[in-house]
Amino acid sequence: MDRTPLPITFRYHLVATLMRLMQAGESAAVVGVASVGKSNLVRCLQQADIQAAHLGPDKREILIVLMDSNDLAAMTEWNFLELLLYRLSFHGQSANLPAEVVTRLEEWHEKVTRRPDDALNAQRCLEQALHWLCQVKGLRVVFLLDEFELIYPQLSQRTWANLRALRDKNKYSLSYLLFLRRDLEDMRPVTPEVEAFVELFQTHILGLKPYDLPGTELMLERLSFRQRVEWPVQYTAQVFDLSGGHGGLIRVIFGKALPALKEGRSPDWPTLFYDAEVKDECGKIWSSLTSGERAWLVGLVETGKWETEPDNRVITDKLIRKGLIGVEPAQEPRLISTLFAAFVRQIAAQDRPLFEFDAQQQSCSIEGREIHLPGLPAQLLDFLYQHRGQNCRRLDLLRHLYPEEDHRQLGKIPDFRLDAVVKSLREKIEPDPQNPRYIKTVRGVGFRLDIDE
Repeated sequence: MDRTPLPITFRYHLVATLMRLMQAGESAAVVGVASVGKSNLVRCLQQADIQAAHLGPDKREILIVLMDSNDLAAMTEWNFLELLLYRLSFHGQSANLPAEVVTRLEEWHEKVTRRPDDALNAQRCLEQALHWLCQVKGLRVVFLLDEFELIYPQLSQRTWANLRALRDKNKYSLSYLLFLRRDLEDMRPVTPEVEAFVELFQTHILGLKPYDLPGTELMLERLSFRQRVEWPVQYTAQVFDLSGGHGGLIRVIFGKALPALKEGRSPDWPTLFYDAEVKDECGKIWSSLTSGERAWLVGLVETGKWETEPDNRVITDKLIRKGLIGVEPAQEPRLISTLFAAFVRQIAAQDRPLFEFDAQQQSCSIEGREIHLPGLPAQLLDFLYQHRGQNCRRLDLLRHLYPEEDHRQLGKIPDFRLDAVVKSLREKIEPDPQNPRYIKTVRGVGFRLDIDE
């Protein structure tokens, strides 16, 4: 990873907005597609000179703490809280807080590690640490929760209710910045248990768009510096048109152009439209979108126009916020990357699969039928779809459906809840629930999803 310091002008307006929210103790969600540059933005927010430029004297009173969801040892509430406390202690030391503060934070973290899997103890220790930092020491704490989409659908609703409660106990002294690929409501239903947590971010949902032309030029300069080549500035506009400023596509395009640059010849731009790495990068963007957003984009490339109904307007606004489509006065909307537009056209030309499932939307498409599923049946199908064609054990399915229960007790006594959920799912998706075509019972094991690919 490139550790060269970013310039103070990097994504200046977005960074300035986020820094102002930190000063005000407000929370925000930053939503952008895969590989658009979230890592660079997070690094920028942690960079000392950028903090000083935006926060001024307040920098000394604000402790910015990064937690990357990829660092979780296991997807449990205890591991999540333990990691928050560890990162709080780590960043306290990195920020040169007084030794007394760092020592107290380390003691709270040690109390948590002495009682593994005790989520209540971990919650209490984190609560005490934050109260002491915010209310006694007068600091403001900002948690940067990166790759948030990895943990938000997986951890219990109680986890997020508790996180909201911590913020309320330290109002305007504790805030969260989420970095994610989809909006919160697109990742799990907004139930009463998580509604208050989601409300924290509703007034500050910010789009992380691809780089503009100057930003694209900066990324190309940084890539060139690392490879010890000189970037011909006359190619920057071409790369910007091909990539739309998307960070992942910029890196792939640069890598493909590098041999030609070293040999002093012009890159062969048209071959990029058939390149496997380019298609893989476009596939990452595609997979980070909801089924509704994908359908909207297919409609755009097929007709050249966008849908104007209210439901589609919500999707339109999200895609504009993510920077995937551009809207110019007196012009039709367009995909900003010509490479990604070609990828979407290829998707549109393919036959649709007979069976598709979208966990975020809790819906599946079966031979053209769109079926919305309620909570538990959707969670069950999510697991089966991820393991389609495989025999899934009853115990594994119970653990997925009831993550808050003691997994050591599940399976020790007859548990008929799973059978009830299977029955409900079959009634929703099977043409004949009494003779299931998709959800097959595997005697002595559990269940298997059989679908035609």
